[in-house]
Amino acid sequence: MADPKKSTIGVQELKYLEYLVVQGHIKPQPIKVEALQAIDQPVTKRQLQQFLGLMGYYSKFIQAFASKAAPLADFLWGKEPNKLRWTEEAQQAFIGLRAALSDSMVL
Repeated sequence: MADPKKSTIGVQELKYLEYLVVQGHIKPQPIKVEALQAIDQPVTKRQLQQFLGLMGYYSKFIQAFASKAAPLADFLWGKEPNKLRWTEEAQQAFIGLRAALSDSMVL
């Protein structure tokens, strides 16, 4: 038997597992997108891993996510120093990933 306190029927919007379900479409929650867009440029490999992990969670909303994230993922390979040396390509990839999440927000 369903518990009425835990059930919602006939609502226009529903928050579920960090997503927003609106009229049969799935979107990331706007507050989460704003938080991702406010993230500063990573300085260390650990910060870059965290950023890519967060963006990877929403990768289904970003067309060609892997190719857009590739310049950033290249920093994680090898024995490069922990402190990142940003290239123009990496900077464009970082900005592009943040922008792509806000552009393609509906599944």
